[in-house]
Amino acid sequence: MFYSCRQSFDVNDHAALLPQWEQRYEQVSAGSFQGRLETLSLGTAQLFRETTDQAVLQTGRARPGSVTLGVPIGAGGEAWYLGRHLKRGQPLAVVAGQDFELASRGSFDVVAISVDMGELSDHALRVNGQPFDASEHGGALFQDDEHSQALAALVLDTLAAARTDAGPLSQAPAQRVLKQAMFDTMLC
Repeated sequence: MFYSCRQSFDVNDHAALLPQWEQRYEQVSAGSFQGRLETLSLGTAQLFRETTDQAVLQTGRARPGSVTLGVPIGAGGEAWYLGRHLKRGQPLAVVAGQDFELASRGSFDVVAISVDMGELSDHALRVNGQPFDASEHGGALFQDDEHSQALAALVLDTLAAARTDAGPLSQAPAQRVLKQAMFDTMLC
């Protein structure tokens, strides 16, 4: 288990903070940049919250072999994912091997869960009787408020627990339960 919370004051430094992601950030507004990335890694699973305070164009690819589901939270500026307007609370999926583009105007706050695609597929097979098919989800925008709220609550509550006392989360049984919750949240 690894927990970190880092602030950055340079958009390029900020892009490099998320481990194993291939990202490029370009600030497209005037003014000084400030970003924050809070992340909890549990082996092949990762939860994170990222905030930026300027208009930024993000491009790149997710970490290899992963599928990521993110939800914009807070009352920030507007955002577009793969050219489509993204509303607050509207989930977006990033699948490894596929390019992504996220543009934000003004401040932006997003929470996300990123898991190993093979582990998610195995879990889906056990629980739903069929494997997870990443081709159905890459770049998708979903319209499910209840699902978005559950994902955001899981990420925010887990990061708050790690920030306060990461000890219990370092235990293998707690990590297994948390990963199962992450899988279940992603498969809703």
